[in-house]
Amino acid sequence: MKGDNKMKYNKSNFGEVEFEGREYQLTSEADFTNRQLPGNWNLNDVEEGEEYQFEMSASAVDEQGKEYQVTWIFWKVKGEDFELDSLDYDKVNSVEEA
Repeated sequence: MKGDNKMKYNKSNFGEVEFEGREYQLTSEADFTNRQLPGNWNLNDVEEGEEYQFEMSASAVDEQGKEYQVTWIFWKVKGEDFELDSLDYDKVNSVEEA
């Protein structure tokens, strides 16, 4: 429909997540938000070998085509390498209307 800004819901290469009983189709890859999280667990707050947390987010739509922002918070150890695809994206922190 011309002029309709809603994204179409269909299976994507970015995958789907479930949060609070609802399914969301990701429309972009998850990326770092670079947001300073509350508390003293940010990368610059901890020493080598200590755990830190960071936030990632991705755009998504629901079955009605409504747009959302999906957010994850992950914990890692400073100084240890990891691959982004090794993170558990099933553990969604929040879903906010975009």
